[in-house]
Amino acid sequence: MSLINLLRKIGVVILGTIVVLAFLELGVRLIHPHAFYPSLMYPSEQLGYILKPDVRGRATNLLAEFDVAEQANHEGFRDTDHPLEKPSHTYRIAFLGDSFTEAHQVEEKETFVRRIETSLRRQWNGDKAPRVECMNFGISGYDTQQEVLCYENAVRKYKPDMVVLAVYVNNDFSGNLFYLRESNFGRPYFRLTDGKLQKIEADSKTLWSNYEKSIRHEGDCWYKHLHLYNLQKDVLQFIRDRRRRKTVDPVDPKDSQSVQKFWSGFAIHRFHYYLVPADDYVKQVDAITRLLLQRLERDVAADGGRFCAILLPGEENVFPEKWPNKVKQYPGLENFQLDFSRPFERASQFLPDIAKRGDILDLRPAFREATAKGSLFLKHDMHYNHWGQESVANAVAPWLEKKLPGK
Repeated sequence: MSLINLLRKIGVVILGTIVVLAFLELGVRLIHPHAFYPSLMYPSEQLGYILKPDVRGRATNLLAEFDVAEQANHEGFRDTDHPLEKPSHTYRIAFLGDSFTEAHQVEEKETFVRRIETSLRRQWNGDKAPRVECMNFGISGYDTQQEVLCYENAVRKYKPDMVVLAVYVNNDFSGNLFYLRESNFGRPYFRLTDGKLQKIEADSKTLWSNYEKSIRHEGDCWYKHLHLYNLQKDVLQFIRDRRRRKTVDPVDPKDSQSVQKFWSGFAIHRFHYYLVPADDYVKQVDAITRLLLQRLERDVAADGGRFCAILLPGEENVFPEKWPNKVKQYPGLENFQLDFSRPFERASQFLPDIAKRGDILDLRPAFREATAKGSLFLKHDMHYNHWGQESVANAVAPWLEKKLPGK
């Protein structure tokens, strides 16, 4: 066989392979979309991170269960720009929260913050009624620490009449001891020192170095745009996870080293806060969370605002009866007794004054009722879907309406 014929055959094989892969890529995009969008997060020395100011982008998860537009205002939050000086005859409500409040799983107009604003404007529309203005300061990953810093550095200058803290009970409280579990991101945070809050300022060098690394990584990872590549990665990860669950080290609740190793696992550490009886970690979470919430309560009161809290549940909080089946996903966790009502009870104990006023709303009853009309959670994501966001608004809007002046 001549060299030319050999090269021709090799070329035909290569071309055929490219064509086959191209058709497979097209098929995967149609059947199993796996979009990739660059990170919208941006460093903030005051808050740790925000959305990149004035960014325009899209958001999705690994299985592309949603694909929505996301944009930030000039302050770095998923909202429109608001004048610093509150317009006359306006009642301003600021919402603090995490990813459930930012809600990049739905379009901005479908978030519970925007739905509440629409509802309150519709109900409170008399000639003498002020115009309701709701502001969304939710950022994915925030815990109570960052929400306190967010109020002090970003919210209070807008002089809101009411501040609503949206607590996602599954990780907002436990996240307040993030420095015991996570790497140094350079973000500012609070420590417990002699029973008091000690603020640790941001490490600017680390903060920006990590950001620059993430940007370079995104620029280098051209393969993330290939859906076929991502599908095989998902399949291999699924196989590895199943294999790891079968070979997980046995957990003996009486063996402190075994227990400590178990709770350090990323997939299960968020359940640690539900542990019964409470261990030292849970007691530390309670101690720092109480101080943080009371600091926020004092800040809002000092600024002349009304402080309220809404407690956003996870699926296990709403349906603890489903836990025996769900716990199978977390081998070893069945050896521990968990109390899924803990954060709801603790919130009222941490904030007894606002609890007495009726300014804490537990959304579990509303979620149980709303579930009769359909699921409130995404199938492969712990966040709320469109109906979940609407259900929050349907419960919170009439609750807040009763607290408006003149009501």
